[in-house]
Amino acid sequence: MDEEEDGEDDIEEFKKLIKQSKHAWEPTREELELINVSTEHDKKKLKIGMLITTDMRSELSFSRGQ
Repeated sequence: MDEEEDGEDDIEEFKKLIKQSKHAWEPTREELELINVSTEHDKKKLKIGMLITTDMRSELSFSRGQ
């Protein structure tokens, strides 16, 4: 009987570990911002994450002007 109870405890512990690992592997969700990177002849919009750095945002603005 003790072996059966130990096995049940192990199963419950294993279920908890699986639940925790699923949570750890979930992708983070980030708000997106729509940026207009259009030129006169080429209409484009770009979705970027709100967590993008100021430097990266400046690079996007600079590169669209070329």
